[in-house]
Amino acid sequence: MLTHIRGDTFSLAGEVTVTINGTRQLDLTGWTGASQARNNLDELIADLTFAWVDASLSLASVTFAGSTANWPIENLFTDIQFTAPAGDIISTQRTAFAVARDVTIVA
Repeated sequence: MLTHIRGDTFSLAGEVTVTINGTRQLDLTGWTGASQARNNLDELIADLTFAWVDASLSLASVTFAGSTANWPIENLFTDIQFTAPAGDIISTQRTAFAVARDVTIVA
């Protein structure tokens, strides 16, 4: 499981896997995405910003521009919900990450 230190900048990037009717979609040019972080009770913690690093290679990022200093110390979940150019809605698998307390706090 990934760990995010509360108060640090939130940023995840990497290759995403999207499958339609059992076929993996490799080039996601023209697709859009949205992402959120939620807790186990399905409460919204943050709306995340989705961006393509390189859509032709299925490389994407999700970030949070605000402060994570008030995020709860617990396991959170995120995914990316894609909209294909034809209008199909496809979500990635959920990714779990633990939010941990920061050891060093600089005022």
